Amino acid sequence: MTNKAIRALAGGGIVTAAAIILVIVSFTSKADTCYMCSKPLASHGATLYHLEFTGGKEVTVCCAHCGVGCQMRMRNMEGDELESVRTLDYLTEKSINGAAAYYLVGSEEIPCCVPTVICFEEQSSAERFQREQGGKVYSLEEILRLPMEKLMKAG
Repeated sequence: MTNKAIRALAGGGIVTAAAIILVIVSFTSKADTCYMCSKPLASHGATLYHLEFTGGKEVTVCCAHCGVGCQMRMRNMEGDELESVRTLDYLTEKSINGAAAYYLVGSEEIPCCVPTVICFEEQSSAERFQREQGGKVYSLEEILRLPMEKLMKAG
């Protein structure tokens, strides 16, 4: 829950302060783990993937593998469309726009979940890493068109 949402609830007199605290504690404990696989987020700083969906829903997951799966799930099951995605370039750890990133799927490098999905800001970096570690490079648009079963067996 965002601070804006909490202020709106409190300001509108919809809930009590105790209820707001309960929601914050509940949300905070859930935000400490990946929305998809429940791995602790604190140990995945270099691979974190943050998504914002229409309607204000925000989700942080441990890696791009879970991020792509989350996007597919939200779109197919809940009807939510992606508004923005932020992640880190795997080599530089620079914050990048996930919608413009290049995704290396199924490499031998395993930073988190498998099959691996690793993000790069530059296509040339993704392709260079691919030559050394294997896998296949996709854009976000391309990877989201893959059937989930193919993504889970990619390489």
